[in-house]
Amino acid sequence: EFNFSTEGIQLGKLKLPAITTLAIKESDDIKFGLNIASTIERNGSNLNMNGTLKQNPDSSYRLHIQPNSLKVFNELYSIEAENTIEFGKNAFNANNFILTHEEKIIRITDINSIGVKIDFENFGLDYYNEVLHYAPLQFAGKFNAELAIKDLKSFNDLDFKLKCDQFLINNDNWGVLQLESNAANFKSNLYAYLTLTKGQSQLIGEGKYQLDGNNKNYLDFRLDL
Repeated sequence: EFNFSTEGIQLGKLKLPAITTLAIKESDDIKFGLNIASTIERNGSNLNMNGTLKQNPDSSYRLHIQPNSLKVFNELYSIEAENTIEFGKNAFNANNFILTHEEKIIRITDINSIGVKIDFENFGLDYYNEVLHYAPLQFAGKFNAELAIKDLKSFNDLDFKLKCDQFLINNDNWGVLQLESNAANFKSNLYAYLTLTKGQSQLIGEGKYQLDGNNKNYLDFRLDL
């Protein structure tokens, strides 16, 4: 049996959520429970799940999540009973890893058995109002997003895309918001391209953010109408 928990850890001004893990070894399986607490809601969870981890003969691992045990941002998600993620030194494969809560969908798939893609469908921007805590600006609108890491071994080729068909600020419709960003790796420049389109008007933004190196955290971003 293995128990692990953290609480009250801070990185600079960033307070990390409390993490609790319980694991029990049964034969060749490790049954576990994981909870990552919410920093917004008291007694809430950013992530809560129970599952099984098993080592395959080739030394890779197989992860299975127990249905009806999965909470994401304090919402209970359903998942296919035969879900698996297999991962090892040179491979990553996801099968039936589709999470649903009402109209929200999180889909995890592999990219050529070496990378991962995570799709988010029908999520609401209003959630981030609780994160930002800035009453004069209230965001709303449903969005779809996609996060891809094409090579998990080297963490190369990172891509993120987001589209919101009705981007609302204080209940005013600002049009269609689209964001695309990419980076070669976590030590390179992160490039971003943003458009906000309403009728014949369009706001365009593009720039780069230095993730590491001598100019770490340097941001160069410009907007054009």
